[in-house]
Amino acid sequence: FTLAEVLITLGIIGVVAALTLSSVIQKKEERTIINKLRKVQTTLSQAYMQIVAEDGGLAVDTWGLGYTNDPATPLIIFNKFKPYLKFAKVCGSAAEGCFPNVNYKNFNGNDSINFITDGGKRYMFVLADGTLVAFHAGRTSDLPWNKSNFINIYVDVNGPHGPNKFGVDTFQLLINKSSTAARPAGMNVDMSECYGGGYTCAAWVLINDNMDYRHCQGLNWNTKLKCK
Repeated sequence: FTLAEVLITLGIIGVVAALTLSSVIQKKEERTIINKLRKVQTTLSQAYMQIVAEDGGLAVDTWGLGYTNDPATPLIIFNKFKPYLKFAKVCGSAAEGCFPNVNYKNFNGNDSINFITDGGKRYMFVLADGTLVAFHAGRTSDLPWNKSNFINIYVDVNGPHGPNKFGVDTFQLLINKSSTAARPAGMNVDMSECYGGGYTCAAWVLINDNMDYRHCQGLNWNTKLKCK
């Protein structure tokens, strides 16, 4: 081989190696995120099941929650969970010191939540493993046919580190009166919701065990569960 041929060959090998290594690193990072999300779901589910057991089987609809965005409501929820969780820090409605002072992004890149400037309607803390958690919940109405009590739980699985983006490192879990555990948001919801806001990506991640929506369009619950 001439020197030029050797250099060209090495260059091609280098490009292929760089592309392959990048993909391997990304898959490893995604596997870490999936495992962390699964862990926090299990932790919060076990806590909720213990609460219900201690309350004689009474679920969240008996907790006397106020309306959505009522700042007293997340505190009621936190006090229920408090005996069953281990904390690194509790910030309450003042998120500074727990969540970073940034605008979290929707999956599509638009601004979503700033937990510090918009913190009054949430109760925030850091679990012992570094996961950031915010309770946000309430009831939608006093009317008997629309008295829906629920808990929204935001979790940032890698702490204050970026990208602080829904569907990438930040997800939503839900508990309502029919729940037996903290369930991931987005079960059987059209994937356009995940590709947009990113709030409903949690179900896809935990049920399908992948984050392939980051790499291709057109995924759906019926016929396409992976990019390839």
